[in-house]
Amino acid sequence: MCSTTSNASTTRDVDTRPSGTSVRYSSRRLKKLRSVSTESAAAHRSVALHRQEPRRPGVRLEQHASSDPRLQDPSRDLLKTQYRTRRRRCTSSLNRPNSTHQGSATMSPSADVVPTDFDFMIGSWNVAHRRLNRRLAGCNEWTEFSGTSTTRKILLGFGYIEDNVLNFPEGSVQAAAMRSFDSKSKTWAIWWLDSRSPHHLDVPVVGSFVEGVGSFYADDALDGRPIRVRFLWFPNPRSQPRWEQAFSVDGGSTWELNWVMHFQRIAA
Repeated sequence: MCSTTSNASTTRDVDTRPSGTSVRYSSRRLKKLRSVSTESAAAHRSVALHRQEPRRPGVRLEQHASSDPRLQDPSRDLLKTQYRTRRRRCTSSLNRPNSTHQGSATMSPSADVVPTDFDFMIGSWNVAHRRLNRRLAGCNEWTEFSGTSTTRKILLGFGYIEDNVLNFPEGSVQAAAMRSFDSKSKTWAIWWLDSRSPHHLDVPVVGSFVEGVGSFYADDALDGRPIRVRFLWFPNPRSQPRWEQAFSVDGGSTWELNWVMHFQRIAA
């Protein structure tokens, strides 16, 4: 006959002590319970920190800094300053009035305009020369001879080079005229180079076109005598361009004309 006593073995402990009876734990068990309680509290705090609401677009950094306990330290002021500085830089770069944004490049709307004052001379020409035999000597005798000239643009349109052949009675001479435009002063400078003095450039004459006539001046010397030099250009649209050279010994009060060129375009 099988025994049915109440102290049968089970898979879990059952507290059979009467209600209200105090429970005594060993010191080892108390230490273990306290350790578990401390770890549980720390875990709850970590989860709470990670469940902070993420920053939403449009919410100021200051609001997050004041509500997030992780930012309650002196570095909060530094974060606020950096945020405001970046915002000011972005706003100022987008509101600049003197720049045009195209992708990552910045272009100036006030780019220099390529001048066209001497475009009338581009191409090839036959030239009729008339030159005073002696200058500033009371001479009235002139020599006429022929020549050729070819002009093209240089310096990205801000200059011209003119190649000349001068058929003097004593022989042909090559020469070149170089013209360069100053965008700031809106003036031209013109240099003359003679193949008979290949390392010497004449003093440049400087000036501009006014009412269809180009006037250019320089201070130079002739046989050790100070003089004033003047070039005049007459484009004469739909006709023959003309160039004149004159010298003055009285600062420009009076002028002596000493060289004239008439240009006739060579048919292509």
